[in-house]
Amino acid sequence: MYMTGEIIQLVDQEIKLADNELNDFKTLIEAATKAAQDVQLVISEERLLRLGVHLVAVIRRANSGEVLPPVDEIMLQQVAADMHDLARKVLGATLVTMPCQEDSTEVLLLAVHFAAAKESI
Repeated sequence: MYMTGEIIQLVDQEIKLADNELNDFKTLIEAATKAAQDVQLVISEERLLRLGVHLVAVIRRANSGEVLPPVDEIMLQQVAADMHDLARKVLGATLVTMPCQEDSTEVLLLAVHFAAAKESI
């Protein structure tokens, strides 16, 4: 199993994070892995790497002010509420000053990563 330090290094090698992005990424990936551990959710190495790449995109959207288009309510209902709660916890704990924590699309996209990890157990 990858440790978060290895994921941080792998993602940084592939995507070339700026210093401010690297700090935000470290915070987010550590928050995500801790939140998953807190609910006994095991995330495979491959899924953790995918989650890491997604989190970089979240950071870049937040820093640029980009807002994703809203998703249909039906799509929101396709992912279990506890996965939405987990995603909100991660975004809320680490991106306090960033608007994406209240963005239902960002929450859904992160929740899908957690739901996929849960279903693959």
